[in-house]
Amino acid sequence: MFSPSSFRSRATWALAAVVAFAVTAAPSFAHPGHLTHAGFPGETSPFTVASRAVGPNMGGFSSPNVEFVKNFPRHTDSAGARKVGNFFYITTERDLTIYDVSKPADPVEVGSLILPDPGMPVFTEEDPDTNGRILLVSNGGDLSVIDVSDKKAPKLLSTLANADDHTVSCVLDCTWVYGSEGTIVDLRDPKKPVLSKSMWKTPDIASFHDVTEVSPGIVLTSTQPLKLLDARADPERPTVLATTPKQPGRFVHANLWPRGGKDDFLLVGGEALGPGCSEAVSASFSTWDARTLLETGATKQIDEFRLRPGLVTEGRAPESSYCVHWFDEHPYYENGGLVAISWYEHGTHFLKIGKDGKITEVGYFLGGGGQASAAYWIDERTVYVADYLRGLDVLRFTGEIGSPPAPPAPEGGGDPPGPQPPSSSPPPSQTPPPTQAPQGQPQAQSSQVQTQAPAPGAQSATSTPPCARRSGFRSANVSRRRGGLSLAFDRTSAEPVSVDVFQQSVGRRVVGERLVARFSGRSDDVIWDGKANRPGRKVTDGYYIVRYRASTASGTDTRRIALRRVAGRWTTRPSFSRSAGCDLLQHFKLERPVFGGLSERAVGITYRVERQAQVTVDVLRGSQVIKRFGARDVEANRTYRLRLDAQGRRGDYRVRIDARRAGERVTSDLVSRGL
Repeated sequence: MFSPSSFRSRATWALAAVVAFAVTAAPSFAHPGHLTHAGFPGETSPFTVASRAVGPNMGGFSSPNVEFVKNFPRHTDSAGARKVGNFFYITTERDLTIYDVSKPADPVEVGSLILPDPGMPVFTEEDPDTNGRILLVSNGGDLSVIDVSDKKAPKLLSTLANADDHTVSCVLDCTWVYGSEGTIVDLRDPKKPVLSKSMWKTPDIASFHDVTEVSPGIVLTSTQPLKLLDARADPERPTVLATTPKQPGRFVHANLWPRGGKDDFLLVGGEALGPGCSEAVSASFSTWDARTLLETGATKQIDEFRLRPGLVTEGRAPESSYCVHWFDEHPYYENGGLVAISWYEHGTHFLKIGKDGKITEVGYFLGGGGQASAAYWIDERTVYVADYLRGLDVLRFTGEIGSPPAPPAPEGGGDPPGPQPPSSSPPPSQTPPPTQAPQGQPQAQSSQVQTQAPAPGAQSATSTPPCARRSGFRSANVSRRRGGLSLAFDRTSAEPVSVDVFQQSVGRRVVGERLVARFSGRSDDVIWDGKANRPGRKVTDGYYIVRYRASTASGTDTRRIALRRVAGRWTTRPSFSRSAGCDLLQHFKLERPVFGGLSERAVGITYRVERQAQVTVDVLRGSQVIKRFGARDVEANRTYRLRLDAQGRRGDYRVRIDARRAGERVTSDLVSRGL
């Protein structure tokens, strides 16, 4: 949204659009929302909004593949929210509300907080950010830091003057804050935030609105031109990795670079002031080629989508106060897929991005008397919409969503954070053999496949199948040595080996893939002293991954071993990743060896079969099955993805896969620990 100076125009056109909606639709119903901010007195809406049902939808107008589920009118004047784990945090200019969304179609309020200084009506905080423990709101002239670790009782931790940028974003797990106007805040002590003297904004930036942390410490700015920044080494002086060509007069409102900056496309939205904004240069949602962004900074627009005035029965409003606002990609999005985008009086629209980057509209919802601000996918079917005038709408998309992405899952399992060059995983027919169980005491549980269902806790011997002679390793293992670790391997060729160590957790906080040590071009074992060799990193107690990689004629052979460090002492952990062999099961991997924790981070499960098969996946706690992904027929050479939500889970959880077809059956167990 633009600055408060356009408030009068915005309010005027909001009223005009509501009146237009009332004139063009029938029959009418009274919208039960309440608008308590200035200009809209009272606790119930002064408007009687006309609408009609289209298909099953009773909340306004929609395409046949979008259903209205319910509305929460108390959140009128909301411009945005954030979902982390099973919780949804929505703000207005006056309050914060936290919902449990473990049942997406039926969110349950669990906590709320009245903000210390109400903000300006209509120009409430957009795009609030949180890591599930700290939530940031720029409101009433100050930056407010809120403790949301107790969902039932959020509380204000601190405020900071002169840090009320239009939007504020977490960087490096909310230990730093980047404001949309260039402000940097040191939040390593959230009770005592410190305003930095430095700014991330560079002199060549002509306009600005938001920043997006696409992966830990890697930030893409919604500016003109766009900037890709690396804040990992020095957050107060981020390095500029890439700058897009400047487009004079084009305002960038928001951006997404899906899959942590590894996707082929940037998604970029503008914003323009109405009425008559549909043809403005900034009034579009567009896709941009990101494949050469890191190497050259070059990118080009592939396609753009615009909404023009029209009939509400066709998903168009007669006029709109602004054009384009916040958007979100579908959980299955990968180099194309669904995007939900809110567009003020034009409502919320569902767009499909093709594998070529081309954009097609596939659905819409126009809420009666609404001004849609932001859309959020809660699961693969459910979308929440923060609406300035209606509050919070819950929608269900019933159209085609496809399956979890077909391309193979990355074999890195612990790649350095930030955008990476495309991986060169071996093709399914030439995948490497199973990783050997680490040697030394204590012994890690093997991820080797069994031809019959294994007994609980059973381990099996490792071997190199004849069909995997092109693998890069005969074995890889970790053992304690001289106060550190021996990172050993046995190569099958003279190709050099890269050995990386990634920290996965600190205490009960899952940090993702934090590179702490790297040893490149190795021809023999690594004797590691257990200390970080990457700038600004320190090895502390927690869970880790050791990753071995070697090039082969067919691609890259990758092996992973999970470790735990307690009081400086290392132990191996059960396997969380199974390398492929010659049997029915090509690929089976958990996203990481830990999940849950303070941020309630889910863990992904991926698998792929060599031949068409029937697959069942069970999650076990001890010997008890606590979740079952029922038997399904799966296609050959296609990666399937599942998700295990945290939901307060603690301790070791075994994920067991059972793949079978006529004359063949393969089972395998992997383990991830809930923190």
